[in-house]
Amino acid sequence: MEDIRPSLPENTPPYCNGNREKSRKLLNLFGCHLGDPYCSQTAVPGASPQLASIFSSYGLLKSAAGSPTPVFTQPDFLLLYCLCETSVFKILVGIASLRHVIRHVDQHTRTELCLPQYALRPGAVSQEKTPFSLLSADHDPFLTCTPDLAYPLTSPARHALLKLDPLLKNSMQWLNLKRGDLLIIDNRRSTHTCVPFTPFFRQDSPYLTHMFVNKPDPARH
Repeated sequence: MEDIRPSLPENTPPYCNGNREKSRKLLNLFGCHLGDPYCSQTAVPGASPQLASIFSSYGLLKSAAGSPTPVFTQPDFLLLYCLCETSVFKILVGIASLRHVIRHVDQHTRTELCLPQYALRPGAVSQEKTPFSLLSADHDPFLTCTPDLAYPLTSPARHALLKLDPLLKNSMQWLNLKRGDLLIIDNRRSTHTCVPFTPFFRQDSPYLTHMFVNKPDPARH
């Protein structure tokens, strides 16, 4: 399968060099599981065997009435790679999940930006001897908050969202993103459907690169 992984930013500041390499290794772990869901909007049906193969793994692409945003059956994982030079992005997560956030391995270089519920630790080896390790909040397996919203700090959409739902302001927090950070969101326990409905999730976004991925198969590694 053709390599469809995004190119990682060049001319990265020295403090991000380690991040770029670790992010590249993490992306390599998923290999051909990566794909760009937005390609389907302009692709001719049947014209791309690669695209057909990708979407056969995700499930059906559903079109919601009255909404221009395509809705996908929920993937197992969502990868977000931050292209920002500074921490102008944050991910919205439920504060209930923050109890289970796994802290950064390196606070200075932000080697590992971890998520509630799960995180993929660079270089970790699980008990099954696979080259990745999923860390989970096993004592609270039914967390439903999913970090599926992202806005710039100055976005009017953020303020409108908080104004629309006062409870949201009290129940959500914003996590910083910096250039070179790779987020891996595990949706397998979530009751939410992770839909990239903002332009900042677009594949050509200067701020953020996103990819849907299938659950890695340990037998392949």
